[in-house]
Amino acid sequence: MAREALPRGERPGRWRGDRQRDPLYGDIAAAFTIVDRIGLSVETVGHLFGPNRRPTGQRGAFAYWRVGAVVTNTNAARALVVA
Repeated sequence: MAREALPRGERPGRWRGDRQRDPLYGDIAAAFTIVDRIGLSVETVGHLFGPNRRPTGQRGAFAYWRVGAVVTNTNAARALVVA
């Protein structure tokens, strides 16, 4: 089965919706590295819509940037298993 075809919560490597996430303890700063990627993407929005779903006569902009994270030291943090 393709990864996109699986229902939410059934995808490999993701947490199930009915299960709480196990808390991590340890040196989190040494375990993970979070990096803001270079660049900002901006897209123009031609027509903005109001709460009544009708155009307001305004234009807008949608801006976003990417953030990456990676585990750098697997021994620096552990998942706390709560029974």
